[in-house]
Amino acid sequence: MGDYKLTYFDLKVLAEPARWIFLAAGQKFEDDRIQAANWPATKPTLQWGQLPVLTFDGGKQMSQSVAICEFLAKRFNLTPNDPIDQARCLEMVLHVQECRTKWAPYYLEADPAKREEIRKDMIANLFPTFLGKFNDVVTANGGNYIVGNTVTWADFWLTNFLEIWRDTVDPTLIDNYPALKKQMANVQAIPAIKEWIQKRPQSSLFGFVM
Repeated sequence: MGDYKLTYFDLKVLAEPARWIFLAAGQKFEDDRIQAANWPATKPTLQWGQLPVLTFDGGKQMSQSVAICEFLAKRFNLTPNDPIDQARCLEMVLHVQECRTKWAPYYLEADPAKREEIRKDMIANLFPTFLGKFNDVVTANGGNYIVGNTVTWADFWLTNFLEIWRDTVDPTLIDNYPALKKQMANVQAIPAIKEWIQKRPQSSLFGFVM
């Protein structure tokens, strides 16, 4: 399986960008998915009690999804050479993370009525703000990618969450953002990622499918 193991829940969310880095790089890895029934026993065995965890180079471990992806992107040449553009990638990923934390209460809300209120508020306020800004960044960058003129790990991060937000909130969510639609299509057209999307496991855990 190669000297890389990525351990996460049976979800896309915080592990899918790292999976895409491996796929785009042609690097074999073990896609270790923790099922809900096994999580209580697994959690105490982890240094920080959280996932994802990357195991690499003979047993070294790293946690925190952003750190894992940035490390892998540098190792597999999916980050720009220019230090400013490297920082721009991290900047965009952290903005995606900010939007993700504001979306999270939606899928954690158990009450259907409250959940629908959150969904409507996000559609009216949260996503127009963030998606509008991401669309502007991609447009200003030439219309294909979010940083530079080739695909980077920041594109994987953005596309992954565009998929998740669209699929969990509103199937028309990105219809009015042409640059994001093009950027997303560029990522999904990468042969190894395209093949993966067609056959990847149906991700679900604790009642969430994403």
